[in-house]
Amino acid sequence: MVTEMLRSIESLKGETLEAVDGPIGTVKECYFEDDTWNIRYLVADTRKWLPGRKVLIIPDALKVAEIDSERMPVKMTKEQIENSPGIEADKPVSRQDEERISEYYKWPPYWSNGDDPNLRSTDEIVGYDVFSKEGKSGVVDDLIIDLRDGIIRYFVVVLDGASGKRVLLSPAWDSIEHNKKKVVLDVEREKMLKAREYMPDTAVNREYEEALFDYYGRLKYWI
Repeated sequence: MVTEMLRSIESLKGETLEAVDGPIGTVKECYFEDDTWNIRYLVADTRKWLPGRKVLIIPDALKVAEIDSERMPVKMTKEQIENSPGIEADKPVSRQDEERISEYYKWPPYWSNGDDPNLRSTDEIVGYDVFSKEGKSGVVDDLIIDLRDGIIRYFVVVLDGASGKRVLLSPAWDSIEHNKKKVVLDVEREKMLKAREYMPDTAVNREYEEALFDYYGRLKYWI
């Protein structure tokens, strides 16, 4: 089985999450740290099985090599998930919630202090305005995440005045202002307009990334 390690959030939504002993629900969204872009949790939609619960799964719990276009196997049993500490579906995730979950599953904590987490939903970023050096140039339409490393690698940006053209741009090239719901990129608009168009069925592999980073003259994260 060939697993695409870089997947769009939209392609993951609705994909079946499968425990060792059966399906538990579908992917709803992801939570990430807004200062590192690291994906900390996949949020499972388990309403048919565990209504009113927010079920969180860390990227390391995925069986990455077995993921395909229809299912995402996880290294957990249904009983483990059912007996895990409950988090109310309509409440934000607190550090206390994370500590209880980490202790229950024996997951190593990613934090070093007791401050509240800076977690944001991937759904929140979609719709942010994107600014180039010349001003507003588009809007975030989707996100590309690295399943192996558990990090957001790219924004999918729909460019203004370009007949719906989509391009990929890296969070490493920007600053983001969540209070203003905007992304500011150190890139010229003309450069974005002439970039290779991204299509939803495009496989974002290393060859694609090589060409992308060379085009923008950026240091490659994998070197």
